[in-house]
Amino acid sequence: MAKLVGEGYFEREAEAGMPDDASVVCILTGHGLKDPDRAIATAEEPAVVEPETEKVVEVLGLREVVEAVA
Repeated sequence: MAKLVGEGYFEREAEAGMPDDASVVCILTGHGLKDPDRAIATAEEPAVVEPETEKVVEVLGLREVVEAVA
């Protein structure tokens, strides 16, 4: 909402004839991915891994899972 208010969205809607008693509904998911700038700012630096199964399994901490399935 703050971003929309800051960008003047509601002022433009009022000029376009939005009624004063109109309701605004916001759907919040909590993961922040709808705002790419926030998602990028809060994301951790990704791990760089050689394209080898053993190294990927090790970085992901899945050695025991792979051994249990094998």
